[in-house]
Amino acid sequence: MDWCEFIKNPDKINKERNRCIEMAYKEYVKINNDERERRLADLREKAIIDERFIRMTGYNEGERAGLKKGEILGLKQGKIEIAKNMLSENIDIAIITRITGLSKKEINKIK
Repeated sequence: MDWCEFIKNPDKINKERNRCIEMAYKEYVKINNDERERRLADLREKAIIDERFIRMTGYNEGERAGLKKGEILGLKQGKIEIAKNMLSENIDIAIITRITGLSKKEINKIK
């Protein structure tokens, strides 16, 4: 509760009741009274926000790339399964190639 009050109005809270709030208040006064410290605090906050944004962007891009790669591998695996089934039915390799899009070399590896 004290922290909420401190955040709402740092000048009106009894700082002696809580040592951590007292330390935070001293830092608050120091930052507010010194333009350089205020600027540094702003830059620290901006750096934190930028870092979070960069991490989320990288995560999202990585997730999309992973999904795309998984989709491609899944399609390829599906074609291989179809080719195996067709080979087990003694269907001509030329037909299997045309239907699956796999090369003759890939189909021969499956054999």
